[in-house]
Amino acid sequence: MKSYKTITACLLCAAITATMPSYAWASETDITVFSDGQTELTDGDSTMDTEDVEIADDAVSDNENTGNLTDLSEVFNADAENDETKDNPSEVFSILPDKLEYGHVDKFYSVQLKSDSEMPVKWKLCGENKLPDGFTFSEDGVLSGMPKRMGYYSFGVQADNGELIVYKKISFQIRSREREEVPYRLELLDNYDQAKLDSNEDLGVIPESQSSDYSGKVPLINTGTQTLHPVYETIEGTYFKCKVSDREEIETHTYLWVEVSLQKQLPRGTYEETVTVHTEEGASCDINLKLTIGPSSDRDYDLKPEYDRIWFTEDEESWEDWPKGIYFRVTGQKDTTVTVDASELRHFVFMDEEGLNEIDPGQIKLKDLKPGQQERLMIMPKQEYGVYDEVVYLCANDGSRYPIHIKMDREKPDKTEYLQVTADKTDFGTKIWKYDTLPKALSMEVKNVSQEDMTLYIDKNSTEFTISMPSTRTLKAGETVTINVQPKENLTTGWHSLELKVMGEDSEGKIFCKSIYYRFEVSDQYFCGVVPSELQTIKHVNGVKKTQEGLGLPEYIHVYGAEKKTTFAVDVKWDVKHCAYQKNCKKAQKFVVMGELIFDDPETNGDHLDTTVKMPIKIAAYKKLNAPLLGKARTYDNSNTVRVCIAEASAQAQGYQCVLVSDRKNLAKQKFAAEKKFKNAKKDTYMTLKHIQKGKYYLYCRGYKKKANGRLEYGDWSKVQKVEIKKRCRVHQRKS
Repeated sequence: MKSYKTITACLLCAAITATMPSYAWASETDITVFSDGQTELTDGDSTMDTEDVEIADDAVSDNENTGNLTDLSEVFNADAENDETKDNPSEVFSILPDKLEYGHVDKFYSVQLKSDSEMPVKWKLCGENKLPDGFTFSEDGVLSGMPKRMGYYSFGVQADNGELIVYKKISFQIRSREREEVPYRLELLDNYDQAKLDSNEDLGVIPESQSSDYSGKVPLINTGTQTLHPVYETIEGTYFKCKVSDREEIETHTYLWVEVSLQKQLPRGTYEETVTVHTEEGASCDINLKLTIGPSSDRDYDLKPEYDRIWFTEDEESWEDWPKGIYFRVTGQKDTTVTVDASELRHFVFMDEEGLNEIDPGQIKLKDLKPGQQERLMIMPKQEYGVYDEVVYLCANDGSRYPIHIKMDREKPDKTEYLQVTADKTDFGTKIWKYDTLPKALSMEVKNVSQEDMTLYIDKNSTEFTISMPSTRTLKAGETVTINVQPKENLTTGWHSLELKVMGEDSEGKIFCKSIYYRFEVSDQYFCGVVPSELQTIKHVNGVKKTQEGLGLPEYIHVYGAEKKTTFAVDVKWDVKHCAYQKNCKKAQKFVVMGELIFDDPETNGDHLDTTVKMPIKIAAYKKLNAPLLGKARTYDNSNTVRVCIAEASAQAQGYQCVLVSDRKNLAKQKFAAEKKFKNAKKDTYMTLKHIQKGKYYLYCRGYKKKANGRLEYGDWSKVQKVEIKKRCRVHQRKS
């Protein structure tokens, strides 16, 4: 009986082993079968005794009466079904969102990460993480902690639902201490895109020679819940003059710039003054301005480097974008000469201002630098890759030395290929409204070309695409997996893009990443058979050419798109040859020119609607000096100018008279506010009236022709156009 139990226990353990995922039993779980029939599953510190569970005893006692062993076929059949599901594609789920809500200093921060997986997921930090001190992340996906410092933070996280592992890089911001929300509030902006906790704005240090033409900008931010309307004014103080930028309104959490200049050239010293910016809603912002002219140190010779280290790293600009600048400012009381001690440099060189030629650091001598003056030196590595930490010294007149560390941390990349990604096509083309089905899915193949198995991560940055692939968490050496990509339905119009990252992690924890980009356009350019507000009649003078250009037929027209919400331009092929126009007929004519819409994509007219359009045209009867047709008149307030184009010329006209009148009655009285004649003007000629005084006017134009006696014969006036000049004209008188 005891041996019978032993055999049963062995079979049960074999069944358990077969049904367990390979990653579990192959790595950490051990199964031990003892001689007394006890089976122990070891997973870390936990054990399971089959005698305690008493599953085998029941199964054996039931089968002793029938003479049969325990039937384990259901277990093995279930295992076979699981193997089949591994070949069925699973949808790659997403981590939501990729950007968290901001938190506040000294306020407990807690956020629950979520996913759109139908199965429960386990969470884990992954990759490089930059979290506030004291923050924790649980296996349930809860990020929490008490932030003590403002800043921008990010972390990588993976979610495992038992079938697939997905990855996401997530960012969030910690802002200053939380404050009460009010409708109207305007405050200074700090380096973290939020309001400062005080009103102090240090404009820095400048040399005395620059005080006459100093200019700077101070950013303000609307931290209220309502839109603000700034008062446009120039704020003049004792030392500073501030001008509010020309913005009609400032929506909540948007910026307003205040331009700062000096009232006059000031001697060396530190100047402080408070100015106030007002809004129409009553909100105001005090700005405590501070500017140091000349020295900012009590020492005779002193320098202040902007950074005490210059760092060339992996994730920064490429080799072609170097060199970098060593910035420093003269803060001492006296003029100084700055030299460079680069005796400890081995792997870095100094460059000229253009960054093209190497220069000898021993020859660098910046002479007579004024207090407050800023300078820079250009430096770059000798090689593109390497790990170095060296020091260069800036030296002042009195021998003072200011060390600056020049660091480089750029290891040469391993060019060995670990993941191979191939995709025949990444552009879906265009999806037009009323498609019955989505475009065919595109596929990419990912192959593990390394010598070892890798854990597979998927990172997709868009929820507008469906990603499907076999249910696999491990990509074995030499194994290939196919990933299918397809846009989802009911997307908004416009372009949609997806960056799909496939990452493999080896046994040493190194992550290898391959990215591929997909794009897809949803177009609202679906022809619904309606042309906006019927094509307006084109009017011409007699004698125009019988061509598309001569008749003024447009190359394209606008038609309504999907659901008549938008319009889009479509080329037109006009049948001018068969229209009823007779060029030599001097009577009035009225006819229609037929045209056909030409779509670049046949699917734009997926319903096969009629593409015929009709353009009505009227030709006036022949008449000497008939009224010309003018284009839309334009005004230019900066130069007090009115400009208009001749769209269609007046028959037999040798020139044109263009006038402005303040009242229509003054046209008959010939009391013109402005007048000018344009000789030999033709179609498409622009006529310009200059030096117009501020006011509202009526514009007219007519053609003229010189008669045999030398007098001018005038034709009919054109249709009137209203114009307005908004700025007063400045008249410059010549000196006698």
